[in-house]
Amino acid sequence: MEESFSGRQQEIIDGLRGGIDPAIYTQEDVDKADRDLTTYLRRLDEVRDQEPKVREKLIGKAIREVCAQLSEYSRDEYGWEFPQGFLLDGPTQELTSLILDAAFDAGWTWPRPTVRKPTFLLLSYKPTWDWGRLKSRYGEQYMEKTGDKECYTADVGLTIGWGKQYLRLSFDRKSSSFTYDANPFGESTPVPLLDVHADEERLSFGVLSNKYKLFTFLAQTPADQAFFAIFAELQGTGIAPGTARPDDHGFTVEFTDGKLTKFDVTTYDGEHNIVPDYVATTPRMTYLDVDGSSKFVQIYWKGEYDPHEVTGVGYRGGHLHAETAAGPYDFQIRTIPVMNEFLESVLNESLWDLAVRLDGAVPGLEDCDLELPPREMDIREVEL
Repeated sequence: MEESFSGRQQEIIDGLRGGIDPAIYTQEDVDKADRDLTTYLRRLDEVRDQEPKVREKLIGKAIREVCAQLSEYSRDEYGWEFPQGFLLDGPTQELTSLILDAAFDAGWTWPRPTVRKPTFLLLSYKPTWDWGRLKSRYGEQYMEKTGDKECYTADVGLTIGWGKQYLRLSFDRKSSSFTYDANPFGESTPVPLLDVHADEERLSFGVLSNKYKLFTFLAQTPADQAFFAIFAELQGTGIAPGTARPDDHGFTVEFTDGKLTKFDVTTYDGEHNIVPDYVATTPRMTYLDVDGSSKFVQIYWKGEYDPHEVTGVGYRGGHLHAETAAGPYDFQIRTIPVMNEFLESVLNESLWDLAVRLDGAVPGLEDCDLELPPREMDIREVEL
């Protein structure tokens, strides 16, 4: 078994030797990585004939140890916030595939995941230029070609929290898939997701960082289902170039315990410059301490900082409507179709989780199907 993977190991090592930069890693680091991989493959070969339970345990231990070894260099001059090691800061995909393929070949199976129930969800969406696509089309003159709308795309980030822990996922446009941030407290370090399953009810994936981790989240609320659905929609499909536009809105939507706790929108002009909030009066809804109590408010009102409590919100066809203590608040949001559908699902489902259901006709929302079963109001109080 060891010999069948030695060629892939040699290709990785040769590539690392050809890219030595003393400021990042040295020949000593490459030699150590070569020894660590050789030892790992030999250990797998030695446990092949063990009893299944023993074999699983030994292979799992070997995976943890080689991941830890490949996640640090021999020198640590940059501080803890900068991850070191080839597994995180090098040929991540190639090393991940080699480690797992060799483990499966030796008889390893995916470990049983720990099922988690999400308590915090945040999605951020930001339209942006695809600089790589621009440069590939126009060479060194790409900075002068930002008028090419076909080279416009978007960044998407997803944060999932449970208890006091959380993880961050970022959408990688090149692979049209989400990646796991192995270093959420410093410079972003994306690693690929493995064995991904995503639908409205369940989101699960594995990652190799300093060890193998398997995450499984089960939807508990309609908001969870909407977040899982947008993950499934983008994973493997992506955002087609030219779908987004420079004057599309960016936004952040946040749910805690299934309740809407933040909705921020950023307005851009036709040149993708940010329009100040006091000019655009964009939606900035969050919990603030107002008159001694925590309330969900729209921060800007008629171009000024003047928080007003929000008592209901709905969204349909790009049109946001909110009922506030100062009267109705309306805003037209420009975004791509898949994000439009996402906002419709999460914001309309949040009606009961704010305060009272909107009565009567709502401008732009006449076609909304907002029939929700009556239940006792449960307004979440948040201390900031």
